[in-house]
This record gives sequence, structure tokens and C-alpha cells, in this order.
Amino acid sequence: MTTECLCDRDLYRLSLVSRYLSIVTFPLYLRRRQLVLSGLPYSVDLHGEGFAVVDIWRQSSYFPPLKLLRCSFNTDVALAAMEMRCIFNFFHSLRTMEHVHLENMKSVDLDNILILLGSVSGTRCHTLTLTMLAFEGSRSGLMRRGMGGEITLWQLQNLILTHCQLSPSQWLNFLFKLTIPSLRTLHVVGSVSLRAAHAFLLAHSGICALIFEKCLWTDRPTSLHRLNLPQLSILRGSSSQILLILGCFRSTRSLRELSIEANSPPQANFFDDVIQCLALCEGPLFLELDLPQVTGSLPQAITGVRASAGAARNLLSGKLPLVTGLRIGFVSMNDMIPVNRQHLYVCRNY
Repeated sequence: MTTECLCDRDLYRLSLVSRYLSIVTFPLYLRRRQLVLSGLPYSVDLHGEGFAVVDIWRQSSYFPPLKLLRCSFNTDVALAAMEMRCIFNFFHSLRTMEHVHLENMKSVDLDNILILLGSVSGTRCHTLTLTMLAFEGSRSGLMRRGMGGEITLWQLQNLILTHCQLSPSQWLNFLFKLTIPSLRTLHVVGSVSLRAAHAFLLAHSGICALIFEKCLWTDRPTSLHRLNLPQLSILRGSSSQILLILGCFRSTRSLRELSIEANSPPQANFFDDVIQCLALCEGPLFLELDLPQVTGSLPQAITGVRASAGAARNLLSGKLPLVTGLRIGFVSMNDMIPVNRQHLYVCRNY
């Protein structure tokens, strides 16, 4: 009799008979339940029926020392809630983890998401990625810190938020509930509330890298408080976002790498915006530019910077910081083109 003829329950029972049988039957049982090791070392992709067997897998001799765990929840909110309950105790049983990636995090209530994130904190992971985060409540109400329900992610150093489906008030309610004392990197992909992100930065002054990738603001507050990020060394975003953020900083002396993307849709004053961004920086830095992918906009951008008297005065007055390196690419390209250091000095002395 071959193992293919056995049902899942029989496979699991055979794995309990002896260690020799378990070598064959238990890995097959896990594969059938959609729980398999991914191509990366010490990493697992968890989805579908795999959530129902994580406890069995955790107690078995086949449980490896995990570094990366990627959980993809069902798009149905009710089924996703069941999967989150299955994974809750599993997270509590882990003590060392480098990266937890939670996809399709959808819930009827923000508290359910916060409870799960609290269990993730017990893994002491350094990087947390949340993709397609969404919850149905708190679309218009506003919560404040100290109202209860807050969680603290003590060991977390990198927070990545990708394509979260939240309204501006939901962004506020979610980020107001997070306290991350050791946070060093905030990376946002997709839309985000500027007001919520700004309030979050006010409460996390130890951030070293701030990255807004292909990001759009879902709101535009009329006024923003000054930001104090004395350890910020990396800043990435569109030219208009960089201008706004740099204008909020008390100081930019720690900034060492500035990466500027073209606005979407492309605008003719891209290089003029770049010069204005540099004028707000204090120390030497490495500059990376993602140019517009629309061919016709590049000559217009160059023409615009030549016609800008204010930008020209800043350039010739020597108020711009020293650019120690330069990479230029296009929005549609994956690779960047390094620029010879000698060319930088020629441009600087022009």
C-alpha cells in the first residue's frame, strides 16, 4: 500500500507509530495540509489548511529553527479570523524569529489585529511586514494614546507596511495603538495618511531610515509640528514628499543618504525639486534619483531647472551640501546607474 492511497488522518496516525514511519509519512502529511518549507533556509510559507496543523508541527521533531515566517490569510474575513486564532498560540510558543510577514490581514475589528500583533511580539522578531492590512471598524472615529488597547513591540526594529487598505482615520487609530521603542526603520509602500505617519514619527524619535516607496498621501494636514529625528540617516520618497518632510525636521545633520523618486504623474520641475531638497540638507550625503519614465518629461525638467532663478542662486551660492555619490535610474528600471565621482565635482564647480 502506498502513502498516496492514505487519507490525511491515516498519514498522521502512521507518523505516530514509529520514528521510521514518521520519516516518510509526516512530511507528506504537512505538504498535504499546505505547510511546507519555502526555498529560503529556515523559512516557512503558511496558508490555507496549514494553519490548522501548526500546533502539531510545532511539537514534532520536524520543526526547524525558524527565521522567516510568512502567513497568508484567507480573503474571507470569517475564515481569516479562524486562521488568526490558530496561529495565536503558535506565536506564543516561539522565542527567536528574525522576520514575520503577515499577508491579507483583514478583520472586523482593530482589536483582533492588535491581539495578534501582541503575540507576534513574543517571538522577539526584528522585522515585521504587514501586507493588505484592513479592518472594518473605526472609519471615522479617532482614538488617542492612553485610551487603552495599546501594544508595545519591544524587540521590533523594522516595520514594513505594504498596500494597507485603510482610511485616514483608520491609519490614525492603528498607528496610535503601536509603541515600538527599538524601531529603526519605517518603510511604507502604497497609500498612507500623512497625519498618522507624522504623529507616529513624533512618538518614535529613534528612527534611522524612513522610506516611502511609490507612496501617496491620503490626506494633507494644513500644519505639522516639527520633527526631531536625530538618528535619521536614510530618507526616501517622491520629490514633493521629501520637500514636505525635510521642512518638518529640526535638523538634518545626521542624514547621509537621500533617495528621491519622480512624482506620479511626472512633473516638469523634478530637478528643481531635487535642488530644493538638497538646499534643506546640512551634511554630506549620497544622492539617488529615480527619474520619470515618460521620455518627454526629462527635457522639460532640465529646462525648468535652468529657468528657475531661485534654484540657480542656491546652486551658485554654495549652500548645497556636498554630494559624496550619485546614482541615477528610471522609475521603470530595477537597476541604478552609478555616476563617476569626477563628474560630481565638475557639476559642483560649474
